[in-house]
Amino acid sequence: MGAGASAPRQPLQSLSADSIKELVESLGPKFADIGEQLQENGYDGAILADASDEDLDELFDELEVPKLKQKVLRKKLAWLKEGISTASLDEHPAAADGPPAAAAPKDEYVVDAYDCFLSHK
Repeated sequence: MGAGASAPRQPLQSLSADSIKELVESLGPKFADIGEQLQENGYDGAILADASDEDLDELFDELEVPKLKQKVLRKKLAWLKEGISTASLDEHPAAADGPPAAAAPKDEYVVDAYDCFLSHK
């Protein structure tokens, strides 16, 4: 388990601009400048939680965020709005009424990925 696994989840609305910065920076070094700009502009969780798609379009244009990074940020924001853990964009949310699903070994993912390509000629 990683360090973030035991950390309590906070609602998006309660995250400070500093927390938003850290969250965005956790996506990787190429997101560090976006996290810094969000913090400098005072964008906190309350603002982002209420942001419409049009608001996000304007924000991303203002910060000159490339389209692929926008997709990653929109996905993470949607998960935060739904209260789903975003420790990693690769993790799959557990069922709301059941225990967390065990992750399959990486070898199984590789086999599944190739199976779909092999079955479509």
